Amino acid sequence: MMPKSTQKPSDDQILAALHSGGQCMTYVVANRISMAWRSRPFNTAFILRRLKVLEKAGKVERVPSSYAVQICWRTRPLTSCAAGRDGECGHALCPQLRDNEPRATGRHCPLDNERTEA
Repeated sequence: MMPKSTQKPSDDQILAALHSGGQCMTYVVANRISMAWRSRPFNTAFILRRLKVLEKAGKVERVPSSYAVQICWRTRPLTSCAAGRDGECGHALCPQLRDNEPRATGRHCPLDNERTEA
């Protein structure tokens, strides 16, 4: 059996791995990150702990599955802008990145309800 990786993926990397495959089990998220990093397998327990933290933060949710023990996850849709103060957003579900904004039309983020456009 191959030893587990000692590196720890960030929450953004976990969200990106989960978003890229739709809803999936905890071990699948860990394997996707391992394949993306071309590293040894990650400790699935660490990924599970981070997913539970992300669930409390409202970024992911559990999905009913036919398995009794395994937990299936999916990302929750964005309801507000996730960009930082600098205006850059790296969220996997950002509509700005999906639509190549603001370069394409100069349009502001459609999810940003706090700011008003001039």
